[in-house]
Amino acid sequence: MEELTVEAREHTDRDGVPMTHVFSDLWVRMVQLTSGIHARSPRPVSPRTAGERSGAFRGLLQGLDQPMHLFAFLTGGNHYHFGEFVHPRDSLLHAQERLTTSCASSLPRGSRVLDVGCGLGGSSMMLSRLGHRVVAVDPSGRALDMARASANGNHGLRFEPLAFGSEQLSRVVRDEPFDGFLFIEVLQYFQDLDELLINVRKMAHPTSALVFADAFCEGPHARHGVPHHGANDLCRALDRAGVELMSRRVMTKSILPTLDRVRELLDSQQRELVEFFEESRPDVRAEIRELEAHCKHLCAAFKNGDLVYEIVTAGCTD
Repeated sequence: MEELTVEAREHTDRDGVPMTHVFSDLWVRMVQLTSGIHARSPRPVSPRTAGERSGAFRGLLQGLDQPMHLFAFLTGGNHYHFGEFVHPRDSLLHAQERLTTSCASSLPRGSRVLDVGCGLGGSSMMLSRLGHRVVAVDPSGRALDMARASANGNHGLRFEPLAFGSEQLSRVVRDEPFDGFLFIEVLQYFQDLDELLINVRKMAHPTSALVFADAFCEGPHARHGVPHHGANDLCRALDRAGVELMSRRVMTKSILPTLDRVRELLDSQQRELVEFFEESRPDVRAEIRELEAHCKHLCAAFKNGDLVYEIVTAGCTD
């Protein structure tokens, strides 16, 4: 407990986070300790300082696929997904790490995990720090380069290029089965959920855990212009694949502040963004406007009920 208290003081001094925020996170960690998830929670991925944004790292950041380069610059971290907000003053990076922790709590302790669509590797690195052995796959070679550089030779973590699609997923090296599978905001890239889960079962232990965190369609007209599956479609596909649904946790209210926070950061840091990226990315102003418009579109879809964000957990059965 002494170690956790010291870490709380460090977070407060560095980030200016209210103590109620720290105690909330410490409570989550104590629950993890008593429930046997793991003896330690991962430390946040260290933000990159201005000095580190030079040389090779600067080149990696400037070359990232849109809009990952903007997320990495704005947060100083390696996460490219929604965050789970508990307090109004949560930083976006802290909220993103909390969402990963929520997902990780459903994975068996010390698992061999396949992180599908790892992006910049933030969640993969957190899983590795929790004691999992992680194989992280993503179609973006540039994102994987950034992830490898940030992981700094972590031996419990392997990044592999892999195009999205069930057939490609089935080609993952299967020297041993996986105990857990993590899908954070990637299901829309797999059109056939039945095929996806068939291939997952081929790579899984009889009792492997599956965790999905994603935006899902709601209502008969929600698919128009919004490339997401329905949560009920996923649940029916799990049932057909012989995978037992364990829980569904609606997270829409918790993740929604992500979109406003991104737009606020884009506005407050626009000058810095343009100065940093303009030479290598002349269209950076258009990229910023595109991300702002995308956030506005998603915000409207969540608020009018077309989209709902859920964490869905499931387990293979014998």
